Amino acid sequence: MAIARDVTRAQRQAEAARQRAAREQDRHYRASLREQAREERENLRSAREQAREERLQYLEDRQEEAAALATDAQQVLDELSSLLGYTLLVNDRIDFDSLRICGSVDPFEPS
Repeated sequence: MAIARDVTRAQRQAEAARQRAAREQDRHYRASLREQAREERENLRSAREQAREERLQYLEDRQEEAAALATDAQQVLDELSSLLGYTLLVNDRIDFDSLRICGSVDPFEPS
């Protein structure tokens, strides 16, 4: 009878140890799932933040480009407006008689 009790006790202890190991394994599995979910959320947040920063940088670059183009256009306009004032000071009258061809033209001879 003592042997049967010892065997039963050993079986209960083995079963309890197996259940503890299964609970511990389950606890570790759930902890790893939580950690994986946390890392995925962190990666998603990081990707969204990076995309937002890239959009802001793109906008800043386009604003700088637009400002540079506006400055260039203003310089061209300033040059054109000063050109008109300069040409009004210069006498650039054209005498059309001086443009006429004087002299004789050889008659056309078909060959």
